[in-house]
Amino acid sequence: MRANIDGKRKRLKYGASFSPSYSKYNFVDADAQYGNDGVIASALMAAPIFPVYNADGSYNWDNNGYLRLEENGVGDTQFNETLNPVALALEIDDVRERLNMQGSVYASYEFIDGLEYKITAGGDYYNYSRNYYRPSYIPLKNKANYKDPSNPTAKSITNSYFHWTLSNQLSFSRRFGDHSLNAVAVWEAEKEHVKTSQIVGTGVKGDDKIRTTKGKTIDPAETYNNEYAYTFASWLVRAQYSYKGRYMVSASIRGDGSSRFAPNTRWGYFPAASVGWRVSDESFLRDVKWIDDLKLRLSVGVTGNAQIGNSEYLQLYGSTNIDLGNGLRPQVYPSQIANPDLGWERNTQYDVGLDLSFWKGTLGLTADYYYSKTTDMLFDVPVSSVSGLTSSNMNIGSMENQGVELALTSRRRFGDFSYSFSANWSLNRNKVLSLGEGNADIIKEASFNGAYYITRVGQPVGCYYLLVQDGIFHNKEELNSYPHFSTTQVGDFRFVDANGNGILEEDADRVIVDNYMPDFYYGFSVNLSWKGFDMAANFQGVYGNEILNLERRYLMSNSMSQNMTRDALQRFPYGEMNRPNRKLTGNTAACTSTFHVEDGSYLRLQNLSLGYTFPDKWTRKAGISKLRIYVQGSNLFTWTDYSGYNPEVSNHASDALRPGEDYCSYPLARTFSVGINFNL
Repeated sequence: MRANIDGKRKRLKYGASFSPSYSKYNFVDADAQYGNDGVIASALMAAPIFPVYNADGSYNWDNNGYLRLEENGVGDTQFNETLNPVALALEIDDVRERLNMQGSVYASYEFIDGLEYKITAGGDYYNYSRNYYRPSYIPLKNKANYKDPSNPTAKSITNSYFHWTLSNQLSFSRRFGDHSLNAVAVWEAEKEHVKTSQIVGTGVKGDDKIRTTKGKTIDPAETYNNEYAYTFASWLVRAQYSYKGRYMVSASIRGDGSSRFAPNTRWGYFPAASVGWRVSDESFLRDVKWIDDLKLRLSVGVTGNAQIGNSEYLQLYGSTNIDLGNGLRPQVYPSQIANPDLGWERNTQYDVGLDLSFWKGTLGLTADYYYSKTTDMLFDVPVSSVSGLTSSNMNIGSMENQGVELALTSRRRFGDFSYSFSANWSLNRNKVLSLGEGNADIIKEASFNGAYYITRVGQPVGCYYLLVQDGIFHNKEELNSYPHFSTTQVGDFRFVDANGNGILEEDADRVIVDNYMPDFYYGFSVNLSWKGFDMAANFQGVYGNEILNLERRYLMSNSMSQNMTRDALQRFPYGEMNRPNRKLTGNTAACTSTFHVEDGSYLRLQNLSLGYTFPDKWTRKAGISKLRIYVQGSNLFTWTDYSGYNPEVSNHASDALRPGEDYCSYPLARTFSVGINFNL
């Protein structure tokens, strides 16, 4: 629901908006791994030889290790135990409820013509609760548990959030003959306050009468409450001048303060400036009728980034119990390293652009070239294990981005028929320039031990760092003449001895093997109309990016008695896939390498709509000024060679050092809708 009110009284304008919402649903975890009750991953892994239900209607749990038990008459086989995905989807309760209220008010007053003051205040509040219950009749994942009942797990999570903003703006806009001047001064403040709590408890096997934390044994390690606040203040001064709309100059400076940084680094200051020249208004082009507009642009500006957690600059401590030989004793340990110099990441960007329009808007072109340099980058980087920690947020190093952006438009009308077309194309090249003292590589693990990312000076951020798979060993002679691991057999994958020392080493022979950044991005859209009919289509795509598809570790290993992709038909000796195994031995697709890196290029039909607007003479009789019916679809088709569900995926989207991983991600939904628009 949404409500808006606006009013005016002489030089005073005012208004308010209010938008409450409520939602409640039972969440199904589709993106988690099969070891964490992920439904999609479990469904992909489950061996198709076992049914979902037994003859008596109960759930079948044979995928959870039956083939690893001696009682099966075959003996222990390699098998990744997988829980019944239908049971996971239907029997786990994960009820999530949210109440959200958003609102704002504003008032503005024009003191004299062109001089106006405006104040805006807004707030956003939500209350969130989650009640999770995993019943005891779902076993734990492991052959030791097979189909035995588990201890039921219950979680209760609550979260409340309030975010307010206050903005004061003084603006001036006036024309003086051929001159125009616009100036604005802004002061803003905002605060975010969050409270969260969690209770986790386990119950008794077979007792699922109460599906909450009531009566459960509380897990103190997973039970907590937390409260934090984040404040942000900002000011801005900007002036814009134009002479005859032909020569344009703009300059601004802003200051931003964030409570996420230490007091001595809390404020950052970011200037910007731009100039523009409308060449088409010059006398030497004024009589060129086929040029509607020709404008040159040049700009430079500095922006800041404060997207880190709260209190990252503080020394924090945790507590635990340790047995030092005389029983458990409480101990305090550092959980976060102090960094009083943690501050703003800064990005300086230069841009030169061109705007063109021809033949009364029939054809338009916009072109930009940009170069940006980011310094004091905020990265969560690994630290020495001697510290007892794994990583810490730091300002470290610098990088550059440069690229080109092109946009083409066209529109025309021929009687009752009209069309508009737009297309865009862009590329970006990223390179790390420095990584602090010594320029040491930053190496981070993917979701699986054995798959790594590397950030290195001279290379893009977050490259894949893997062994290079180079076919398979077809015979004993090949195996004996090529470096290999001690467990390698004929029919196994062959890996490149990258450092050329004649010994294959998992760490020393990793190399950089591309990254998730595309060679270029592109898109286009078309709109057609004829009389009352209209059609619109929008396409979007990328070319040349690579995806680390870790699903292939399981679904193409040929080494486990579980579900496999059709690529298993190309196993040795019938093709170039590794040999099949009853037990996991040697070098298979389970050993992460370039075999798991795939081309992620795609073109997607994002939206297609068809509509009809009824003639006014038909609708006026019913008191309707405009009536349109339509049908539309979203994400209708994706053309790609990628074997996963969705090439537009990144499992660690919040970590810039680990982009482009797919590990059984949920497929993108295709949606259809029918609607009607009308005005009374």
